[in-house]
Amino acid sequence: MSVSARLDSFNCYLAGRLKAEAAVKIALRVAADPNLHKHIPIRDREKGVRTLFQFPEGCSSAVDMYELGMTQWQAMRASVTKP
Repeated sequence: MSVSARLDSFNCYLAGRLKAEAAVKIALRVAADPNLHKHIPIRDREKGVRTLFQFPEGCSSAVDMYELGMTQWQAMRASVTKP
């Protein structure tokens, strides 16, 4: 949560594909239940919206988010290791 909802795909990559799939499945179930939704912290203070995760543009599953996160990691690593 400290990196906000904008980097959920990177968090999926760090967790691994299987854990990312499980987390997205749980998040979808919790988001659909209004009784559980009230326990979710507000991540975007400007909008005041409770968000478990966000599918970035072009992603529609945990696998897509994992692959996008891997791409983000490779880009970050390349920027740090440039000669």
